[in-house]
Amino acid sequence: MRGLFIATGSIELVHPDSSGSGGFSLANTPLYGGGMTSVHFTRSGYDYAVFARVGRAPGNGQASDPVFEDGVTVSRDGQHLSTRICDDGGAGLQQDIRWLPRRGGN
Repeated sequence: MRGLFIATGSIELVHPDSSGSGGFSLANTPLYGGGMTSVHFTRSGYDYAVFARVGRAPGNGQASDPVFEDGVTVSRDGQHLSTRICDDGGAGLQQDIRWLPRRGGN
């Protein structure tokens, strides 16, 4: 598996790099009215999570429409640094990722 992150028409990050080091792991998280699947990896001290999620905002007793969202979060030393939301309308992860090792507790 290879990850490519593209912004402004140019590739910003390819993982794993040419050395081939750094694996991926998979996590599934339940959310109110949905859930989130995320693929995690670490590179140069930064932790990345590429996610696809669907959820519902709790309302005032009325049903709410589901919200689909994909993106990437970046953290370092447990500190959240950035969340970037994809403009794909929540199309989800397009590859079969079931073979990835599970992240602890998932």
